[in-house]
Amino acid sequence: MNGFDLLFSLLSLLLGLAMAEILGDLGRVIDRRSTLTIGWLTPLLALLVLFDLGSFWQSAYEYRKVLITNDLTVLGVLAFASAYYLIATLVVPENLEGVRDLNEHYWRNRRIVVGGVIMLNLPNIPLTMATGADRVTWGIVAAFYSVLIALLKARGTRANVVILIIIISFYWVVPTYFLLAG
Repeated sequence: MNGFDLLFSLLSLLLGLAMAEILGDLGRVIDRRSTLTIGWLTPLLALLVLFDLGSFWQSAYEYRKVLITNDLTVLGVLAFASAYYLIATLVVPENLEGVRDLNEHYWRNRRIVVGGVIMLNLPNIPLTMATGADRVTWGIVAAFYSVLIALLKARGTRANVVILIIIISFYWVVPTYFLLAG
């Protein structure tokens, strides 16, 4: 096992725990659907965070050629993955006692979660630079951050749902574009 494999194993473990946290909480929400108004906001936010976790995991593997494995990298990966786990715990309430509407939870935690997603995606900028990205890639990066920032500022359920759907679509539209552009 080389240094990157060890680093990637640590990252996979922590990101997997973050994904399991969200999925487990969503399972509890579905189980309580008869006494709980689920709405669209929290499930869409959960989907955004799950897709972002998955895309980061894939990106980390793609950046293996430019990442240097040392103590600082291990600490960085540990800090990053730990922060993402903490954000994942805020997406869906773990304790549903007294919760009647998940949209209330969304409004309480949206800025922390979305702000965290923005902050945790920032390391992609220098890594994208290191891989020699083209103009299309930079346009996609700019659009992605712009839509996330719009989500931070958006008011109202309808606007948030639309923006969440737009952000989530990035995770399947962009890879499809690059696959077809070949």
